[in-house]
Amino acid sequence: MKTNRLLPLEAMRGIAAIIVTFYHFAEGFADQAFPLLLGSPAFVLINGDAAVAFFFVLSGAVNCRPLFRDASPWSLFRSLVRRWPRLMMPALLASLFSWALYALDLYHFREAALITNSGWLARMANGAEPGFEPSLLDAIYQGTIGCFITGSSNYVPPLWTMHYELLGSLLVMVVAAGLARMKLWTGLAFGIAAALAAALFITPFYLPVFVCGALLTFVLMRQGSEAPISGWTMPALLVPVLYLLNYAYPLGMHAWIPRLPGGLGLEMLRIGIQTLGALGLVIICLRWEALQRFASGRGAKLLGELSLPIFLLHVPIYCSASSWVLIHATPSQGQVVATFLAWLTAVALTLPASWVFAKVDAIGGRLTMTAIDKVLGVLRGKLADGARLAAERSQG
Repeated sequence: MKTNRLLPLEAMRGIAAIIVTFYHFAEGFADQAFPLLLGSPAFVLINGDAAVAFFFVLSGAVNCRPLFRDASPWSLFRSLVRRWPRLMMPALLASLFSWALYALDLYHFREAALITNSGWLARMANGAEPGFEPSLLDAIYQGTIGCFITGSSNYVPPLWTMHYELLGSLLVMVVAAGLARMKLWTGLAFGIAAALAAALFITPFYLPVFVCGALLTFVLMRQGSEAPISGWTMPALLVPVLYLLNYAYPLGMHAWIPRLPGGLGLEMLRIGIQTLGALGLVIICLRWEALQRFASGRGAKLLGELSLPIFLLHVPIYCSASSWVLIHATPSQGQVVATFLAWLTAVALTLPASWVFAKVDAIGGRLTMTAIDKVLGVLRGKLADGARLAAERSQG
């Protein structure tokens, strides 16, 4: 449920989506920027991994709210049933968009990768795996089932996140239904146990990130600490938050952070540090009075509405139109100018495409949720009738 007080979070989600686009553009078209920025204060502007951590924390922090208000078994069941179909609509639209680009032979990422020497671009962010053959049925499957169950994302590589988004949001709903009946310390112990249990079953360690978001909302609501505050507390908190969100590896300004053994240890450390930063950013968005005033208008709302479309569409656009511009502009303009033109092309196409995408998704999502609610209404009526008949028989 969105309120005006949550609009700064929506706006920040839009900013996080833009950071992901910077991250991927650097990987595909200017990977020489990584050695220059990694470990420097500027890396926070392109740290796509930290942006994803923020997405997951925000999902946990927001999806738990309805169940904190009404944790009845029916409300939990309704929330669980509605989640997958609601996520399915944008995933399907994006997969069909990418399939159409394949069908029309508009992808040029392999040729562009010969100019940029980017393995990321040559593989379409690991979407164009060896042996992959695009088809309409496969695009429909990946957009409706595959990306959620196995994380398959050949058509739209950012759809790998939908696997964790579905599992994480379902987990958060169940945890939130339990937290709603608990006092502060009991709830904290329960939530931490749930996060640790989730970490044992699925790696990377993204599911606990959702639970951390829900726990933050639980603590703020139990403590009555969601009211915006003035002064320098929140601006001061922004400094360590950005430092945490800057982290990728223990290099540069993070060189003092101990290295955990093995690749899994490094990944666990990265996700943990970025999650702490994301939690702090949620607190800032909720409690910084000046930010609440600044980011509570139409612009913030629009940024939030476009966040998911931008996140899903930018890679197909990079690998089609931007790649085409790079290929044709490099011989006459040079690679630097051609790269800039490729980025301008991406901006010029992604924004209007995202606006159309958001409108179609909103209409489709509204129709889907209306249909599901009607079915659930009939089911609830049948259950009520059955319970009433059972009660009458027991009395008779």
